[in-house]
Amino acid sequence: MRPANCWGLLALGLLALLAARTAGPSARAEGATARASYQATGDGETPEGARAVALERAQQKVEEDLQERFARIGWQPPADRLTADYLLQKGVIQAEGTKEMKVNGEPRYHAVYRVEINDSYLAGLQKTAQEQRMVARHWLLARALAGAVVLLLVVFGYLRLEDATRGYYTRLLRLAAVGVMVLAGLGLWLSWY
Repeated sequence: MRPANCWGLLALGLLALLAARTAGPSARAEGATARASYQATGDGETPEGARAVALERAQQKVEEDLQERFARIGWQPPADRLTADYLLQKGVIQAEGTKEMKVNGEPRYHAVYRVEINDSYLAGLQKTAQEQRMVARHWLLARALAGAVVLLLVVFGYLRLEDATRGYYTRLLRLAAVGVMVLAGLGLWLSWY
């Protein structure tokens, strides 16, 4: 078997292995459709201060719950899906009320928010997770394909030029082939970040 055929089969095998490797488990987290309900409270000297503390605690509870739910797939929800305004808009955090109380004769306020991670919010997050993972897999596969194409072009170009020059420029051709491979590898590595 000619060396060119061996390299082609090797590249094809690597691509098949990479495609099988990137087709891992789905982005659906275990128990992600189960509802979760919490209460977040906050105290303050003003009603706005108590609501701000309670809202921050509710937002933290949502973040902690989602980190547990999506930890298995190693995905973090985007920051714009965890803002208090977004969570209030989607009904994940709901105000239950603010009460005035007296502590040592001074007025204090107690605010309560209900955190209910609903199915529609989770479905949106799961769809986002799936899309982001799919894009990441496509980029990985595109980089692998680009690397394989460069490898094949260098090998076939080297063999063709080696045959055309009848071995007079072997060292120079090998040096050029290694240089092109190093540059291509560096380009692929830099495109990763």
